[in-house]
Amino acid sequence: MNLTKIKHRLQQHKRITLILCSYLLFCILWRQLEHRKIPLKILKAAGVSTVESKQLLFYVDTFSLRHIKHHFFDQPYRHISPNITTISINKKNLLDAKKISFTIQNKPHALAQPWHKTYAIKNLQTDAQGNIILPISGLYAGYKNNVIVSIGARTKKYLIQTPSIDKVSISAFGLHFYDSPYTKITKVKQPSKTHLPNFSYMMLKSNIDGQIILDIDGNIRWMPPTSYWGSTSFYDKQLDKIAYVLKGQLNYVGWDGKVSTYPIHSAFYKDIHWSTHDLSQGKKGYFFPIQATRVSDQQVINESVLLETNRQGQELGHWDMGKILSDFMIQRGDDPSSLIVYGKDWFHMNSFVYDKKHDEIIISSRQQFVIAIGYTDKKIKWILGDTSKYWGTFSSLRSVALDLNGSLAPIGQHAVSLNENGDLLLFNDGHNTDLHKGNKALINYKSIGKQLKASHINTYKINAKLDADGTGIGGQAQVTWDYNRHIYSTYCSSVYENVQDNKKHYLITYSMAEGLRQDGSKIVKIQGMDKNEHILFDYEIPAYKNLCGSAWNATIVNFPHTKNK
Repeated sequence: MNLTKIKHRLQQHKRITLILCSYLLFCILWRQLEHRKIPLKILKAAGVSTVESKQLLFYVDTFSLRHIKHHFFDQPYRHISPNITTISINKKNLLDAKKISFTIQNKPHALAQPWHKTYAIKNLQTDAQGNIILPISGLYAGYKNNVIVSIGARTKKYLIQTPSIDKVSISAFGLHFYDSPYTKITKVKQPSKTHLPNFSYMMLKSNIDGQIILDIDGNIRWMPPTSYWGSTSFYDKQLDKIAYVLKGQLNYVGWDGKVSTYPIHSAFYKDIHWSTHDLSQGKKGYFFPIQATRVSDQQVINESVLLETNRQGQELGHWDMGKILSDFMIQRGDDPSSLIVYGKDWFHMNSFVYDKKHDEIIISSRQQFVIAIGYTDKKIKWILGDTSKYWGTFSSLRSVALDLNGSLAPIGQHAVSLNENGDLLLFNDGHNTDLHKGNKALINYKSIGKQLKASHINTYKINAKLDADGTGIGGQAQVTWDYNRHIYSTYCSSVYENVQDNKKHYLITYSMAEGLRQDGSKIVKIQGMDKNEHILFDYEIPAYKNLCGSAWNATIVNFPHTKNK
């Protein structure tokens, strides 16, 4: 062996010895730190965090420590996403506690209520030593988070450094690698203590990254560990999980990032392979639209059937708009074949809400109108929409249409809901039927209706008339609110009302806002607003590929223990 090789091996041994000695010194220092035997100035000189009041403040960089066996001490040991990590809690510290909770302390000047979660200890996983693995979510990305963990009356504080939400960190977690729009949030206006929304968190339904939880301060607080189509989503407050439908399955993702899955089963529809628009609370379970094949005649259905399932994906009911409308039109002497074209996107169901007072389902068809159907009898109660569209040429459908007396009709609308008074609230995009393009793959309707210059937010008071068997025979609809910010959003978008502590506030999302950037690109504009139309916050996000992938819409999420006053 020559002298050069000997020197090289000696240098290797020195490096290994130095690493082992450094690791041993670190373990000794940490053990001493746990027993509070090291003076503060020595801790600072050693680069270890400080002692705060009577409690030990742990600073843990999970990237540098994640390969160290965690049975020596409590520590976060694995990041799951930029907003999620886990902490190993020594089983000796649990005693007889039944629950364990954590709170993320706010950044300075932040106004959102602190992120807080509570878990039953029996439901948490354990490691090989029997220590509890506590998932920590809601962490600020790229920040040293103060986290308070509570077991009964005892608390411990951790300082957790998280990675930023950027290409490098997202790629490191194996997430979707792309130029993330969520790294480019523009805070046009932030809330103040005197103009504070009555909610703290919102869920952006992203079609590139699943669901994104944004707080009212403009911080991303949660994103799932993997990327998927997220528009068909709903926050189930009772479960404290996000439910979403994807590829024929009903899924639940917890704040720890773990997913449970149930196949969707229906006796009337098979090959349920896709659902692209919304998921909401139904009368008995979840509502969502499906693309599937109808078992009775093998007809391919494209977003014109509303399905209701229980939490395990078993069908509770369905409303087939093609069949309901066809049967009604034929009974009234109309031929539906030129309006209802199976295999094409003739209906485009994008939102729905259960009206408990009338036992009806209100359904939004972007291509056609808003329609109310009896939950039990499945009869048409009323239609609200632009009668200059092709559907308005059919006398059978005009007979159940509500008279607006010249007021603004819903056109290409999204996000139907009911406000505090039971009136219909919706985002009125203003885009006409987009199937008339001379393309054989589309439908060549004779009339595509009106086009608005700006998107509106509207509420309608419905006064429908029914005949003796419960079928609609027209009636009146009155516009009770017409809000126009002179912003045009072609598709998607939403508005939702939140009434709490005698305050009525709104969350508005323009998913594809046009004409606001000099380069002509579209943006997502998310605003909080009070009942006097005063803007409480205003955030902008690039619209991914100028479509509505960044935020198909956004809903208010009222977590337990996070109520703004």
